[in-house]
Amino acid sequence: MGKQRARGQKAGVDFAIAMNRAYDETVMEMEHKISDLMIEQMCLDAQDAFCKREGVLMFAPANGVCPYCGMQIFGGEGYGILQAARRLITRCPYCSATFCD
Repeated sequence: MGKQRARGQKAGVDFAIAMNRAYDETVMEMEHKISDLMIEQMCLDAQDAFCKREGVLMFAPANGVCPYCGMQIFGGEGYGILQAARRLITRCPYCSATFCD
């Protein structure tokens, strides 16, 4: 009976460890998505500030998503915060479609 209890406790511990790992992975995924959203918003804000400062129209999509290919143009492999703050964004970095038309 003692061996069964020990096996049961070990199974419970293994299950708890597996659940903690799954929870940690989920939290890390959520943190990554939140940081991506924050970077995207910071890029949009930087582009908006650049356009206001320079007195030019903002051509980048208001949601940061290219209307032609559907990719998020800010963050990740797209435009970074410094690029958005220093130059007028007029094209998609993925499909090269222009936002000026």
